[in-house]
Amino acid sequence: MEQPEKTVPPQSVKTTTTVIEKNEIKNPDEVVKDFYEWYKNYNGKLADADLESRNDIFPEFGKKAIKSSPDPFFCSDVKSDFDTEPLSLSSDNAEIIVNLGDKIITPVLVSLVRYETEWKIVSAQCLPENNEISILENLKVETNLRYITIKGGIFSWDLQDYKGVKSIHLNGYGISTENAALDDSVIKNFFIKNGFKPDRYNEESYVKNKMACVDGSSKDESGKFNIEVHCNKLAL
Repeated sequence: MEQPEKTVPPQSVKTTTTVIEKNEIKNPDEVVKDFYEWYKNYNGKLADADLESRNDIFPEFGKKAIKSSPDPFFCSDVKSDFDTEPLSLSSDNAEIIVNLGDKIITPVLVSLVRYETEWKIVSAQCLPENNEISILENLKVETNLRYITIKGGIFSWDLQDYKGVKSIHLNGYGISTENAALDDSVIKNFFIKNGFKPDRYNEESYVKNKMACVDGSSKDESGKFNIEVHCNKLAL
């Protein structure tokens, strides 16, 4: 008698799935933070740093930066704590403010361009204390509030010429925040303490060495402030 053929169960076939991980593209703020963290912990001198080979620095700027004095990233030989804040962003260009220090802020304006799929630093500029960004960043420290930074904020300014008083429009930098629990004298005291004088033709406005600043803050029904302050150099 014939034996029935044995059926052999099919063997399972192992398949291997390869997962390709894509590196996430860092945004400009992340690029600047990572660079500053690296450089802050770098023990050598800037002149010895191999900036040209870094992916986050445009090579031409790297060559220039290592020869710069003072240090274009920390504005001195001392590396301080820092914080970053986005200022402007388009598809191909970005600006980041790097605030150095604690009680008195020295801002650095870092510019980046998008090169293929990566953002690269192309310049770093230490801003003087009479720059509008420096003034506003130190006002932030004084009030200890979280602000939105405004680039290209337009405000009106009255001034006198030989024909009388006329109104002009200034295109400057600004900061704003809502629902701030703040004494209304804090902003005024900041400007007075830093050598500004109230302007005779503009309410809640201050001037120093042709730098014009307007306090456009207003109080809501709950007694909190919607703060908006603008500064711009008067081109007279």
